[in-house]
Formats: sequence, structure tokens, C-alpha cells
Amino acid sequence: MGPKTGNEIERQVVWGKNADRTRITEHLQDAIDRIPLRHIFLAEKPEGQSQRGPGIQMTPVPRLLLVLSGQLHIVIWSEGKQQERILDPGDIIFCQSYSWTRPYWDLHHEMISLIFYKTYLRGIYLHHCTDQTFPEPDYYFHTRHPIRARTFHLLQALSLTTGQTASPKLLKLLLSALLEMSLAELNETDTSEQSKADLTRQRILDYIQSNSHLPINRESTANALSLTPTYLSRLLSNFDGKSFNAHLTDCRMQRAEELLEQSELTVDEIAYLCGYRYTSYFIAVFEKFHRHSPYQYRTAKREERLPPE
Repeated sequence: MGPKTGNEIERQVVWGKNADRTRITEHLQDAIDRIPLRHIFLAEKPEGQSQRGPGIQMTPVPRLLLVLSGQLHIVIWSEGKQQERILDPGDIIFCQSYSWTRPYWDLHHEMISLIFYKTYLRGIYLHHCTDQTFPEPDYYFHTRHPIRARTFHLLQALSLTTGQTASPKLLKLLLSALLEMSLAELNETDTSEQSKADLTRQRILDYIQSNSHLPINRESTANALSLTPTYLSRLLSNFDGKSFNAHLTDCRMQRAEELLEQSELTVDEIAYLCGYRYTSYFIAVFEKFHRHSPYQYRTAKREERLPPE
């Protein structure tokens, strides 16, 4: 029997129920002080490769995984191929936007994950025991402000790096600085007015962002987060007046735009990678959102990049 990848279906990512900045920052501070960085691996966005499948986790933004204790068994896409790794304490994976990982939950470990959305930074702590089929993070916390310019520029530098061109010494310097800046951002956040509703709403938005490439809906999302569909809708509507479907469509259209502009994937493949079962429905949604078909959008964007004659 092979290693466990959760259920043999596409796993949906859930980012924990317990908001606790103190525990997140304590673990991160301890890692910075006590654990020297060892090996650094870059998970890259695979061009023309499916980003859905058993056990796959994907986010549309950069993220970082740091092993604190034990060993993490994981598969990533790097240097043009799938690579299976066993990570020890001090090993880091930096994941570019839309890159994927496939963790195998067959080894005990502790890890910190940092996820860099444009409007906030999210920290996650996980202590995994091997009797868990698919573990849920023990603690999480997110900032209440957009990531700082200094952090953004570091992420840009790391996102432009590939396995073939990376200098191990430079990567260690960049990632050490990123850990320090992330700790500072987590500590800077004012939590005095952060209500339970605020935290729950953020969990909903995180879940939509992290799983928009899967065929999720309001009911399945509410079930995954232990909420009622009505309460979920009310939290979102009270926040910005937008429905669950509107938030989901925003995420999927952002992904579709990027794939149309930056890849040679067919519209059928893009529809699938954006969570749509039927290409015809994807095209209808895209046209309503952009007032252009996917084909027209791709052609127009590529003509914009053509040099003048």
C-alpha cells in the first residue's frame, strides 16, 4: 500500500479553526532563533500540466512551508518535473503562485506555513501525527493589512527564481529575510477589534481562494467550515454585499485571465483548471464577466504585447 494522500479524490484545503497569533509567532520566532535553514526547494508553476488530482494542494499566491520537527514527505513540481522529497527540520519549500504540492501524510512532523495574499499574510501551524488521514492545521492567524512593500519585493525576487538559476546562498539570505519580515508583520497587526465574525469571514474567503480550481459551491464550503449556508452568505453579504458565487467567480476569472495570457492551454483545459466541468458554461460566465469570449480576450492581450511595426 502506498503512502496516504488523504482520500483518493481531489482534496479541498481547509485552513484551521483556531485563530491564535501568540502561538503562530512563538513557533515562528523559535524557528528563526533555533533552526538553521538547510535545504531550499522551489515549487514552480507547471506549464501545460494539470493542477488537479489526488491530494494536490494549490493556492493562487506565493506560500512557504518550513519544517520544524520530524519529516515531511511531499511531491512538488520543480525544474520541469515532479520531484519527491523528504524534508527535515530547517528545510523550506517556497511555492510560486499557482504551483502545487502533494503532501503524503505518512510521517510525523511539525511545520509552519506562510501564505502571502496581496491584502494580508496568513500564518498556519500544523502538528501532524501519522494516525491522521488528512490533518487540519492546529492554529492560524492572518494580518489585517496588505503585505508591506518590502515583503512584496522579496516575494517578487523569489517568484522570478527557478531551480536552474537559483544560488543556494542567495536563496537562504532571501528566505531568512522573508521569515523575519513575516514575523514582524504578524506582530504588527492590531487584534483589539477583531471579532469572531471577522475571523470566520476570512476563513471563508481563504477557503474560496484556495479551492476555486475545484467544483465547490456554497453548501460544500459551509460544510467544510462547519457553518450553515445561510450564515456563510450573511457574513459575506454584510462584508461587501457580494454573494458566495460572486466571490468564487472573481477568483476563477482571475485564474482564467492569467492562464489565457501566459499559457498555451486550450480553453477546455483552462475551464477544467478553473473549476468548471463544462467548457460551454465557462465560456458563458467569462463572456458575462469580460464582455469578450476567452478567445477574443487571449487575442487582444497578445496583440497588446506585440512590438510596434
